[in-house]
Amino acid sequence: MKFFWALVAILILGAVGVITMRGGSPNSPAAAIKAPAIPAPQALPVAPPNVPPAVQPITPPEPLSSQPKPVTPEPAPAAPANVPATAPAEVVAAPATEQPMAEAGATAKPAEAEASAEFKEAEASKLLDELKAIQMPGEAAVEKLAASTGEVVIPAEGKWSGDKIIPARAARAADGALNLDDRFALKGSGTKEDPYLVTWDLVVSAQETYRPRLGQTKLPQRVTLLDGKYVKISGYVAFPITSSNPKELLVMLNQWDGCCIGVPPTAYDAVEVKLAQPANAQQRFTQHGSLTGKFKVDPYEDGGWLLGLYVMDDAVLSADQ
Repeated sequence: MKFFWALVAILILGAVGVITMRGGSPNSPAAAIKAPAIPAPQALPVAPPNVPPAVQPITPPEPLSSQPKPVTPEPAPAAPANVPATAPAEVVAAPATEQPMAEAGATAKPAEAEASAEFKEAEASKLLDELKAIQMPGEAAVEKLAASTGEVVIPAEGKWSGDKIIPARAARAADGALNLDDRFALKGSGTKEDPYLVTWDLVVSAQETYRPRLGQTKLPQRVTLLDGKYVKISGYVAFPITSSNPKELLVMLNQWDGCCIGVPPTAYDAVEVKLAQPANAQQRFTQHGSLTGKFKVDPYEDGGWLLGLYVMDDAVLSADQ
């Protein structure tokens, strides 16, 4: 055991000696020899003051030739066969269109003027024919004008001459009726066997232009053409209250009892009727019926006030069932 501890002590002492011999002081020669050399950091080069950096020389470009390099034009594409070459766009767009436009305008004006003159001449000729027809009595004027224009002007006859009426236009419809002023259809021929079938809107239309109190004294010819013709008209009937065997009556557009019930008539929507025979007991109590007789347009005025306009003579009353 003692031997063991003596050996340990020797080993410790030996190690201390070795360490002392190898390490020693840092400034000892041995340390200088044994210590590894640590390279010192290299200092960055510092440019001397006021010395410009080196400039790399610039190599000048190769001198260009004074003569431009000739450019060889590309050949134009060949035109297709059998197709004529066209001029450049500038030549095609030359102001050649201005001249044709001016010529067209110059020729259009005379053509328009000529067409307008022909139209005016045709209208004047048509109007002249119509004016002549007004002065021609009878059916000859109607047929003559109808053959040329398809429309007719009803000739003025009897007391209703040109300065007392407003001329009417008429045309024959497919059913044979007379179409008056494109508003009223008049059927029949105006004879006792075939009287005109007159509607109330036709006779009442006289108030549109004939109002003596206002100085309007011309009747429409579509109404005056009924003067002296046989007509048939239907309406409300009113007999005189005091007569027991009446021969006169009113046929009206509106119902009226002669006193208080209904709408009193005017000169435009009533006809004064004289019967061919006095009314019998059955006709006496008729309220609505048809009257056929000879029609007259006979204005009756008093101080400009129109009191009567239409009269029918030689009439026959047919009571409605």
